[in-house]
Amino acid sequence: MKIAHFALWTQQLDVQARFWVDFFAASINEKYLSQTNPGFASYFVTIDDEVVIELMTKPGLQQASADNNHTGWAHLALSVGGRNRSMPSPNAPGPPEY
Repeated sequence: MKIAHFALWTQQLDVQARFWVDFFAASINEKYLSQTNPGFASYFVTIDDEVVIELMTKPGLQQASADNNHTGWAHLALSVGGRNRSMPSPNAPGPPEY
């Protein structure tokens, strides 16, 4: 079995997509805008042609509770193969504020 992709909800879809591109050299597809679910939009982010993350947004998303007293995923761990592998080139312009 192989996990095809995992999905994350975000209130800042374009900012999240740019983060994965800037820090993990990810590629992203053209933004999907649902014709049947008004306001729903997503990107598929691909890292090393292997890891796929779907970033999703829609109107009315709420922030998670800060008290950590809820069910659901606790965290996701990524192994990037070393610091130099995940960081942009020293000559590249600095990343925007996230």
